[in-house]
Amino acid sequence: MGKLNKTTSVDSPLKSFVRAYKKNFLASLAFKLFLIISIVGIYAPLFASGKPVLVYWNGEYYWPLFRYLLFKGYYTKSIDIFFNVLMLSLPFFILSWKLLRGKIRGTALAILTILHLALFFVVDAGYVKDPSGDEQLRLLRSTGLYASKEVESHDALVILPKELRTWDYEKSFMSTYEKLGLLIRSLYRIRQDAALQKHCVAFEGRTGKKMLPTLRQMELYNEKTCLERLNGRLEKLKPSYEVACVEWDVAVNEYRPYLMELSKAQHDMNLAFYRHEGDFHHLQSQYQKVSDLSSQTQKKLVSIRKVLEDYGKLQGSVDFIKSKRLWIEKESSQLRILINPLLTVFHWEEDSGGSRDMNKIVSWWQLSRINQKDLLASLIFGVRVALTVGGVGVLLALCIGVPLGLISGYFGGRIDMLLSRFTEIWETMPVLFILLLIVSVVGVKSLFLDTIILGLFGWSGISRYVRMETLKQRELPYVLCAKSMGCSHLHIMFSQILPNAIFPVISLLPFSMMAMISCEAGLTFLGLGEETSASWGALMREGVTAFPAESRILWPPAIMLTLLLVIIALIGDGVRDALDPRLRD
Repeated sequence: MGKLNKTTSVDSPLKSFVRAYKKNFLASLAFKLFLIISIVGIYAPLFASGKPVLVYWNGEYYWPLFRYLLFKGYYTKSIDIFFNVLMLSLPFFILSWKLLRGKIRGTALAILTILHLALFFVVDAGYVKDPSGDEQLRLLRSTGLYASKEVESHDALVILPKELRTWDYEKSFMSTYEKLGLLIRSLYRIRQDAALQKHCVAFEGRTGKKMLPTLRQMELYNEKTCLERLNGRLEKLKPSYEVACVEWDVAVNEYRPYLMELSKAQHDMNLAFYRHEGDFHHLQSQYQKVSDLSSQTQKKLVSIRKVLEDYGKLQGSVDFIKSKRLWIEKESSQLRILINPLLTVFHWEEDSGGSRDMNKIVSWWQLSRINQKDLLASLIFGVRVALTVGGVGVLLALCIGVPLGLISGYFGGRIDMLLSRFTEIWETMPVLFILLLIVSVVGVKSLFLDTIILGLFGWSGISRYVRMETLKQRELPYVLCAKSMGCSHLHIMFSQILPNAIFPVISLLPFSMMAMISCEAGLTFLGLGEETSASWGALMREGVTAFPAESRILWPPAIMLTLLLVIIALIGDGVRDALDPRLRD
């Protein structure tokens, strides 16, 4: 009996669909590749980021990547914030789907969705503070500078100001993550420079320049140039400084008697003013008389003091640069990066150095964009753009197309004719020109705007499919039975007809997603999209603008886009075949 029940049991439609889909080798392989690409896009900071996952410094462990994961100042795009929040919530979605059943699963998924969106809006609003910022340290620093200025205001001419901007002083008001950021950035630049040094001979032969334009070399070159300029000014000022050092004490001693008389006169004036005693105007004239007598001595003291002050500031700047470099080199040797990003140590919005001449000799994964951003990091974060455009666009098209198709097919007659004519007219509207008009009116090129436009103009095919299936389903016995039982039209359409009419639409979704991704890339390529995003269309546009000098930066995004579209097309073919009863066996 158990064996009979086992052989005669009927699988659910979902299990039957999955079994039929797995029989298609190419479709199964394409789905696995799509999952891999999606995971890379969702967890992009683990593959491309300027912040390591785990470091060890001064006897403590730090997690820089996760500390900056939800900071709006580091991930400036809302789409990155959304996916960074999804990095944290996705495991809970998967566990809820796997472990829960029935209504509990639906409730848990709904709660997780609300929590995910709430956290996204909080983070996107900028409520997460900068991990490297410490308000208390900043307040102490500003208070210290203010107090030093207050002290300097008394007897300002006879007291040489002390140069406070030393590296030790600045470092004392820096937070731990601010110091750690300097060390990580320096260490990553050293590693990048070491990896690119093998191209130094080829670069020199091509350009005649010995120095590679890496971030490390440019930083050292700028420091060297700045020090040479400061030392040149010091040498030029040194004779005047030596003379000023000799004349300073003499000038101070000459001015000190006048300073004492001026202080006494000022004190008497203040007493006369507040106590209303004595002749205030007479005291004021005495003060002015002493001031006139001391003017020559004061001018001499001011000129000497300015020479000493300028020399001290220049020498302080030189010491600051040297002390900072020594500290970074010393502490970097003690820093241990335990877990690096898997593919590249640059966030797609960070400067990675490089030049057009370097792009001709380095490997493709070391290429930099025209704006000197890392190309590999941009390709990885571009997956997020493709998933967002395809997912949100298709969801919006479903929200419009499914209700219109249901209403048109269910009621028929004049309503069907009216909605069908509206769909036909809507299909004839030129998306490109409408987007041009909207961009010119709004004055903003936005990825969100492109996605909404594509969703608003991508529902007509879905509506036709739903309409045709609804026309078939509305005459079947289960619909007539529901009508005879007095069920409402809304209940019949969405609870009875839609679950049976939605399966043919599912096979259309991958192709709709593919069309929207390619349209977004095309619009951005034409300059109608968000050019400051990591969209593959924007990357291809950069490659074309520099073509043929930098044609190498054109092919990686073009290949990635083509590969993703082919994968989605194979998934669509597999879904269509799995839903076709004639091909299941």
